[in-house]
Amino acid sequence: MSILEQIFYFPSTMIWPLAACLVLTGIHVYLGVHVIARKVIFVDLALAQIAALGTVIGVLFGYEVGKDTTALYLYSLVFTIFGAFVFSVTRMKGEKVPHEAIIGIVYAVTFAGTILVLSQSALGPQELEHIIKGELLWVQSDVVTGPTPLPDEVLHALMRQPMDMGDPRVDETIAACEVSLKQILQTTASDVFFYACNGHGAWEAAVENLVPPGGTVLVPGTGHFSESWAVQTEALGRRVLRTPWIEGLPIDAAAVTAALRQDTQHQIVAVFVVHTDTSSGITSDVPAQPAWMLARSPNGTTSAESLPS
Repeated sequence: MSILEQIFYFPSTMIWPLAACLVLTGIHVYLGVHVIARKVIFVDLALAQIAALGTVIGVLFGYEVGKDTTALYLYSLVFTIFGAFVFSVTRMKGEKVPHEAIIGIVYAVTFAGTILVLSQSALGPQELEHIIKGELLWVQSDVVTGPTPLPDEVLHALMRQPMDMGDPRVDETIAACEVSLKQILQTTASDVFFYACNGHGAWEAAVENLVPPGGTVLVPGTGHFSESWAVQTEALGRRVLRTPWIEGLPIDAAAVTAALRQDTQHQIVAVFVVHTDTSSGITSDVPAQPAWMLARSPNGTTSAESLPS
C-alpha cells in the first residue's frame, strides 16, 4: 500500500457510521434552525433522556430488553409525550425563567432519575454505559437496515426439544459425524475423537494424548500461534524444540528436516504444526514435505492444527 493509499484509506466498517452521521447532520441542521428560533435548545436531548427514563422504568417493572420490545417502546413513547406536554405548558410569552433553563433542569433531573432506577437493576452499570456511549460507530449494515435474518430451518430447529443423553438419536448423530469426518480425512481405519473446546483445547488434547510427561516435541515456527502452542506444551510439562520463523515465509522445511535428523536418540516423539497461522497469514504446505516423514523417528507423530484452514 502506497503512502497516498495509506493517507486516504477508509475502512469499510466505517461506511455505515459515516452515512448515519451525514443523515443526522442534515436533520440537525434543518431542525436546529427552528429550535434556535423557538428558544428550545437541547429539547431533543431532554426528550431523549425522558424516553430513556421510561425504558429503564419498564425494565424495573420486569420487562426484558430485546424480548419485550413493544412494551418498552410504549413506556418510552408515553414518557416522551408527557415530557413534550410539560415543555409546551411551561412555555410562556412573559416568562421570567428562560425556557432553556427549564429544559436543562428537566434533563438533569431525568438523568439522575435514570441512574437511580438503574441502580436497582443487576445490569445497571452496563445499561448506563450503553445509554451514555451508545454503539453508533460500530454498527454494521445488517443492523442499520434491520435485524439479522435467520433461515426458517434454523428457527424451526431452535424450537425443537433438545435430545437428552439417553436418546438413541445421540448415538446415531455421533456415528454419522464419525463417518463424515473419516471421509473428510480420507481414512477408514483411523479412529476419530471429539472434543468440545476451542483451538487451545485441541492443542492441549494433542499434548496430553500424544506426548508422555517430560517428552520432547518439535514445533516449527509459523508466527504467534506456533509459539503459543509451544508455550502451552511447556506449561504442560513437556520439552519443546523450535525452528526459527522468518516473517512472510512458511515453515522452513530444511530446518525441520535438520532438527529431526539430529535427533539420533529419537527423543522427539511428535511434531506440532500450525497449518495456517492467522497472526502471520501464512499457510504451509504440510502434505508436500516428504522429508519430515523420512527424517522423523519411527515412533514419531505429526499433529497439524488446521482450524483456520
